Amino acid sequence: DCPPLLRMKRDRISLSLAVLLASVTLAHSQSLRSANGTMILEVAGAQLTLKGNGGEVSAGQSALVYQTDLTASINTTASILNNQLTQLSSQLGTQVSQMGSQLNNQINSASSSANRAMDNVILMQQTFIQLQSTFIHMQGQLLSFNLSLDARTLPITQLQSSVLLLNQSIQSLVRTQQEILTRVSTLEDRANGINTTLLSEASKGAALNNALVNETSRAVRVESSLAQQIVSETQRATAAESSLASLLNFTNTSLVTDRVSNRDQFSQLSSAVTNEISARITADNILTNVTNQLNASFLNLLQSGSSSLNAAPSASFIKTQNPTAPDGIYWLRLASGSNIPFQAYIIFSRPDGPFVKAVQWNNNVDISGAAAVNAGGTWLNAQVNLAAGKLASADINAMITSLGTSVPTLWRVTGGSDPLFNSGAGAMKFVFTGASVPPWGTTRQPSVTPSQPFECYLDTTNSGVYQFAYRYVPGGTAPCSHVTSVWINDHESPPGAGSAVIAGFTAPASASLSSGWSICWTCGANGLYTNLHWMTGTSVGSGGSIPWGTSAATAATIYLRN
Repeated sequence: DCPPLLRMKRDRISLSLAVLLASVTLAHSQSLRSANGTMILEVAGAQLTLKGNGGEVSAGQSALVYQTDLTASINTTASILNNQLTQLSSQLGTQVSQMGSQLNNQINSASSSANRAMDNVILMQQTFIQLQSTFIHMQGQLLSFNLSLDARTLPITQLQSSVLLLNQSIQSLVRTQQEILTRVSTLEDRANGINTTLLSEASKGAALNNALVNETSRAVRVESSLAQQIVSETQRATAAESSLASLLNFTNTSLVTDRVSNRDQFSQLSSAVTNEISARITADNILTNVTNQLNASFLNLLQSGSSSLNAAPSASFIKTQNPTAPDGIYWLRLASGSNIPFQAYIIFSRPDGPFVKAVQWNNNVDISGAAAVNAGGTWLNAQVNLAAGKLASADINAMITSLGTSVPTLWRVTGGSDPLFNSGAGAMKFVFTGASVPPWGTTRQPSVTPSQPFECYLDTTNSGVYQFAYRYVPGGTAPCSHVTSVWINDHESPPGAGSAVIAGFTAPASASLSSGWSICWTCGANGLYTNLHWMTGTSVGSGGSIPWGTSAATAATIYLRN
């Protein structure tokens, strides 16, 4: 067996030989004859027959008949066949050489392909070995992971504990959601308050604009009047100068002849000049006064407290410029404080005011820090309400120091069932006599050295008229243990020697109770605690250790005179 390519080459060679043999046979398919005409060779198909004088002899017979002519004919035929075979051999050699060359080329190409295929096989074997190694490594990692997973599997009790913690987290999220809803409601209330404030500010802005228009018209009229006065005075000055020139000329011409007359004329001239100077001075004073009035009017408009752009320097400034200013929210900017505009609720209606709302405890909110709490919030919507808030400590302390000693503070409460301050309908004024109250965040007990007397006034109707008042001289009693104090706190039980009802006032019925004039209070971070027993104005006394502002149902607020 041989490859298909070689088998094809062999078949082509066999076909070529068959064609040559057929050509020879065709060329000599007739008879070969001798010179005398005797046929000595006959080729018919595949049968070769020799004929002579003695008869016919076939190729398969053992006896041959030789004749001279036959020998010559055979030699001739052999020579022809030899030549033809030589040509055929040459052609076959050429074809075989060509076929050998092609075969070698094909063998070489097949060998190169086989080498490349062998390289690919080797590469695939190497890749398979690598994949097998990776698979073994992954099996090791899987085994290690399974072992780690087995080690980390939690017991049933731990899983139950995790579920319990998850339930607790869900409950906490529910509470947080409720708190968020509450805060959203509060923010909605605050937004409504802001809208109301914006409407009020828009109304105030319209009024301010009208006032500006009126002041501008007034300024135009004053400016026109001054211009007319200046023109008139200028004309008078021109006339006086002309008169002066005439008089001087007259004086020069008649000085020698009439000195007495010249003196009279000179006196008149001096008087005219003096009058002119006085008139000019009067005009300048009028212009200065009008200018000052215009400046003051514009300054009043620009510091009316109606917006952050025209914030007032104090509540007293607003009161001076607008004696009928109503209670409500105004903008202040204290240069000695934060020097930043802020909103504050101001009471103008009390004769001993104005008072600025500084702090308000509610809902257990911590207001002990230095920063403002709920700035501009709903706690400013009324004199006292159920909302927490505080001005910046820098502004509170600026108001405290601006008035020096004996600065009055106004206290109010709301909510709950305790009858303090006539069940919240009234107010209490607290005054350090001869001394200033401490800065916010600094605790101070009047009975601590140096001992500081103070006075308490009770107004049962919040009208600014006080019905009861008592002056305390500290007796050195230890403070009540309500909470940690962040501002003023004291305990007078009983009051120290020298304490008495202030002249002009009487004692309320509640002062005749067993507690008498004894009092105690603490300003804490989250609430105001009171034992202000007699400060009800009725026959029923206030309770002990009453917390104000530690829940959402009660509140306490303190105002500062400003």
